[in-house]
Amino acid sequence: LSSGYFDGVVSNNTVSYSQIEASQKGSAMKVGGHRNVVTGNNIYNAAKGGITCYDADDIIVTNNVISNFGQIGIEFGDNAGELEDGFNRNIVSNNILNGNSSFEVKEGILYKGKTNTDADCNDVQIIGNVLKLCGQTGYPSIYVGHTDTNDTRVMSGFNISGNTIIDPNEQG
Repeated sequence: LSSGYFDGVVSNNTVSYSQIEASQKGSAMKVGGHRNVVTGNNIYNAAKGGITCYDADDIIVTNNVISNFGQIGIEFGDNAGELEDGFNRNIVSNNILNGNSSFEVKEGILYKGKTNTDADCNDVQIIGNVLKLCGQTGYPSIYVGHTDTNDTRVMSGFNISGNTIIDPNEQG
């Protein structure tokens, strides 16, 4: 399921994979653009990840359930941050992310700036999410940062609060 529009809503969908991990191609949902809402979706058995948001400002990802996933539950990254104005004012709230100990589960929530942009990332909220079995060795359950550790672009105004992390695979 993919959306690349402005002022859209992706809601109340169910995505459930029955094929094996090797034949899955990417995240179950990819949403790009501005001022979109992703809410009330149920995603199951997504070995390659749940929801990816790219080229995204003013996106709200809320009240989704992602169960039995691998890689990353909710990602702002992939192509995100390639816009000149960054990827700003996004909200990730009240989602339930249940990883799977048999898949490689890296981050539950990943908010990652890219190295190929001069853009800053500002005013983001990651609040009230429940993350279970996320964060394998070398990966935290929630990660915010740039892909290049020498990056000088600004990431400011982040509110990461009220999240619950249960049984992280390695790191909370």
